Amino acid sequence: CCGNGLITAALQPYCSSILGIDLSEKQIAQAVKNHQSVEFAVADITRKETLTVIENQLFDRILICFSFQYMETPHIGLQVINNLKEHLAPGGKIVLTDVPDSRYFFVYYNSWKKLAKLAINMARSKNEMGKFWSVGELNWIAQAAGLIGIPHKQPKQLPYSHYRTDYVFELI
Repeated sequence: CCGNGLITAALQPYCSSILGIDLSEKQIAQAVKNHQSVEFAVADITRKETLTVIENQLFDRILICFSFQYMETPHIGLQVINNLKEHLAPGGKIVLTDVPDSRYFFVYYNSWKKLAKLAINMARSKNEMGKFWSVGELNWIAQAAGLIGIPHKQPKQLPYSHYRTDYVFELI
């Protein structure tokens, strides 16, 4: 879920190798155009068959930033983690950042206007914000995937820390 590649490119100096993937061909085209020294590929992490771009590759870290909210059920979340787990090197971690935290749903949806907009969008099968995850759901995914799950509270100085959290899946 690298989108336009900005974060992937920013991480490049700290990595021996790096690969950004996203399901959007437009986003990957933009990433390739703007960050020519980084490798990018089109793939959908919810569909194992599209992950041939990382076939036989192992990664120390896999980052899903600001995107896990669009895996809208625990079963889809588990499918994603299982798909990616196969590509973790020993001691590897899957890091979820900026995940909407269900404990803070009403911190984000803090007015009738926002709640009404959410209800209208959900009636239209459009949920711009995605799923607010509970730590319990993420723990369930970790256990079901055979991984260790570690929730992390975001530092208060981060702009969305008042309603988002981070979570790390580690190989056992």
